[in-house]
Amino acid sequence: MIHLSDYVSPERISFLKSGTKPDALREMVELISKDPRVGDKAKLLEAITARDEIVSTGIGFGIAIPHARIESVKRLCMAVGLSQGGVDYPSIDDKPVRVLVLIAASAQDQNLYLRVLSRVMPFLKKEREALLASKTPAEAYELLKRY
Repeated sequence: MIHLSDYVSPERISFLKSGTKPDALREMVELISKDPRVGDKAKLLEAITARDEIVSTGIGFGIAIPHARIESVKRLCMAVGLSQGGVDYPSIDDKPVRVLVLIAASAQDQNLYLRVLSRVMPFLKKEREALLASKTPAEAYELLKRY
């Protein structure tokens, strides 16, 4: 079974300051790049931005899951961004995004990538409000650990 807490740490959970999609994506890439598994921050930002231009990763319900697979990522990792004010981010329901989960994986991690992605979506739909009510990154991380 996939445990989301295996791919994120409290250090990669943050309360976002950005209010626009480009700024939020930069902030999320900066956050995930603290993980030693992420080799090239600039290439990751480029891949995340390019992927999101094809089809927005704003899935509705105030949730976006930007993701990419690139060679410079050694192993799948995630970052979580929470926004009280919302991010102007195109989504299916045209509502601001308040929870972003960035997933970065190596090009070879196709199966794990899909399994984690399929686990993130139900978690966010179920725990979105609890995540937004978190006072600290550690509190948000505990939700991930319990799921």
